Amino acid sequence: MDMPATARTAPAVTASAYCDAILARHRCQERSNDCGPFCAAMVINALTPYDVDPVDLGRAMARPRWGAMLGVLPLVRRVPGSATFPWGMVDVLRAHGLNARWRVLGTRAGLARGLAAGHVFIPIVGALRPRPWAHYMVLLAHDPVQGWGFADPESRHGRLSWRSDATFARQWGTYGRITVEVRPVAPPPATA
Repeated sequence: MDMPATARTAPAVTASAYCDAILARHRCQERSNDCGPFCAAMVINALTPYDVDPVDLGRAMARPRWGAMLGVLPLVRRVPGSATFPWGMVDVLRAHGLNARWRVLGTRAGLARGLAAGHVFIPIVGALRPRPWAHYMVLLAHDPVQGWGFADPESRHGRLSWRSDATFARQWGTYGRITVEVRPVAPPPATA
């Protein structure tokens, strides 16, 4: 049987090997400003044996970790009830045994390659006008037609939330294309 021409030329969707596991551990942040801790908890709970409560993680991240910098200085991971810093996300991910780092000036091509290689990304998106805002989401898929698919802690459902490529590029660029990256060291867990 011949394959239709549209199927032969349709671009492929790239999904994270951890997509199902992360979506299964999705929790809505409700009205809090805890998108960073909620994203970190989703990733920790999906990639490790830990069962981290995102609300408790947010409270813990609001306290500086003393002696974390140069053995004496505190590491400020987030502003309580507000902004979470990318180095704060990396700190809690590493504390749970994950190989994490943060970087600026990422590229969409690098995200697509990383997804295919099994990396997990938590980019920060936002806008400066009319009123500044910023938001973390866990990147789980790329579709050349639909755009970028996320586990979004603002969402009340555990399904992919899609943003067009143009919208994602604009919002990700607002804060310098900052991304927290996790390179898992074990195969994805089986989902029930």
